[in-house]
Amino acid sequence: MPLSLFGKARLNGNGAAFPGRGPTPALLRHSNGLREFAAALQGDEPRTILDLGQTSSANLSFLSNLGHRTRHEDLLYGCADPKFVVKTEAGRQFDADLFLAHNVSYGAATLDGALLWDLADYLEEPLVRPLVHRLAQAMRPGGILLAYFHTRDAGPSAPFYRYHIKDAEHLELRPAETRPLLRIYNNRNIEQLFSGFKSLKFFLARDNLREVLAFK
Repeated sequence: MPLSLFGKARLNGNGAAFPGRGPTPALLRHSNGLREFAAALQGDEPRTILDLGQTSSANLSFLSNLGHRTRHEDLLYGCADPKFVVKTEAGRQFDADLFLAHNVSYGAATLDGALLWDLADYLEEPLVRPLVHRLAQAMRPGGILLAYFHTRDAGPSAPFYRYHIKDAEHLELRPAETRPLLRIYNNRNIEQLFSGFKSLKFFLARDNLREVLAFK
């Protein structure tokens, strides 16, 4: 039974841990989506992989040890910059076009993979669809994107975690700052969001997370 960073965590049948009393523990989570994402990156040819989550040396090491080039952008940190909030007739609003003029700037067919994690549930609403569209354009044919989505059962007060790759099948989810879920996507919403990709594969777990692989 694994030890979390903040104490012990009891695993359920899906490999996710139940927090005990006291400080919220880090969770060790089995991920079928991560397993298939990692398997798709096997081979001698180095790939270019973009990690859009918060900074993680574990993720960098895992991808580098597979022989791949890594790119990283902390989207949530970038979105917090007040320069991307502009005055409009409707009031102050987040400017997605301005944000994308300064971030996630990759040419067409320059990425082989991307880790979106569960950011679509937390990003500013005007940014989500343009961001996924840009990622689809930046992905090479055969590229793969891994994303996680909360199910309705998660509730708006679901804890916010940072994702760290432990190995090809396991993630360590570390508690981070408090963030409310901004939205919940159903399968149809997700299909529409990733319309620029060739196909999708869904994994529904028992811990209120839906894993999605998007193939270019």
